[in-house]
Amino acid sequence: MGAEPKRGPCVTASAKRVGRQDKMAALTNVPFSLFFKSALLLIEAQHVIWLRMIRLSAGGRGAERELTRMYVEKLHASVDTAVMASTALALGKPVAAVAESAISGYRKRVRKNRRRLA
Repeated sequence: MGAEPKRGPCVTASAKRVGRQDKMAALTNVPFSLFFKSALLLIEAQHVIWLRMIRLSAGGRGAERELTRMYVEKLHASVDTAVMASTALALGKPVAAVAESAISGYRKRVRKNRRRLA
């Protein structure tokens, strides 16, 4: 009977490393990444909406300013994103990269609002 080859710790560690890389590749898969970033945007936006509703329900000049600011910010965000997306697509960038960039831009604005309103 032949002896089985010994597997040293290097082989085991290497196999574990490859397994981890496969898992990371799955996590950085573009559709999953877009889904995850979109879900985070949704959660963060809901928090900002809640904070804004508190401010608006208080009424007064602060509520009027917040309402005006909200409309202006939404207009600027949509125009900026449309310009960025159309430019990127015209330059031949992949659609997934354009979508990821748009989501990142919106998330930056939402985080900025959350900090301001908190």
